[in-house]
Amino acid sequence: MPPGWALFSEPDFDLRFVYPRKVSGGEPPSLEMQPRPGGRSVRVTTPDMRAVYVEIRQASAREATESLRVLKEGLSARFDDAKFDKVETGTIAEMAAIAITFRFADRVRTALFTRQSAPSYAVVYDPRSVLNELIVASIELADPER
Repeated sequence: MPPGWALFSEPDFDLRFVYPRKVSGGEPPSLEMQPRPGGRSVRVTTPDMRAVYVEIRQASAREATESLRVLKEGLSARFDDAKFDKVETGTIAEMAAIAITFRFADRVRTALFTRQSAPSYAVVYDPRSVLNELIVASIELADPER
């Protein structure tokens, strides 16, 4: 773990990761864990959502293509300027995933959705931040035997 970083690991969340205790300027990112329909999510953000913005979702079951469809429909309904890049391959904690980068308003996000459906995982983050890339790269299964 890099110096000045903390480990997120909770018994009721399948994934763990490291994140910075403070960002430039000395400000700590906020860490929020929230229930979601069929699962839960953890979000690490700074107030500007630029230095750090990573959301990790865990759900009981959802196909990656269904998650992608819901994402596209939701963003297109909320933002007239939503644009989506082509779907590529990726990984979350060494699990095969699909990846897509999208833009809306003044934001850029990359979303990863695991191809396995039970449980399913999703990661949404701002790819313009090196800190976000380091957080996402650190994601691993809390219990690899599961």
